[in-house]
Amino acid sequence: MAEDYKKHFEEGVGKISQEDVFRAASSGSELFNVIQKSSLLAKQIKKLKLLWNMLKDFVDDRYKDVPWFTIASIAFVLLYVINPVDLIPDFIPLAGFADDVSVLFIAWNLVGEDLRKYCKWKATQDREFKEIYDELFA
Repeated sequence: MAEDYKKHFEEGVGKISQEDVFRAASSGSELFNVIQKSSLLAKQIKKLKLLWNMLKDFVDDRYKDVPWFTIASIAFVLLYVINPVDLIPDFIPLAGFADDVSVLFIAWNLVGEDLRKYCKWKATQDREFKEIYDELFA
């Protein structure tokens, strides 16, 4: 099952366009609405917030020291989470959001070092991200 998610993830990342990145970066309200519906995703809110902020900072030209694969991975995760009809549709109790968490887990393992660098940079500007850095990376 994990290999199926990884294969789906890699295929999806390969299809991410610049337009998808902009769409994902502007999806904040949709993303946080989905998070509120799922206790599984709520437990991952700091990771999702970090992903979304990194993408926004990239799009807004505030943070560019990141490879395209990382940006495409983040955009894929965010678009996947806000899409109610993915590998397992979100309306299916528990399992519907479990695949979203699985995709987040895969991305975190693949681009975690870039996320750590970004969070460290962001923590110099925003105290909230210092706490997120300490919790997720220290």
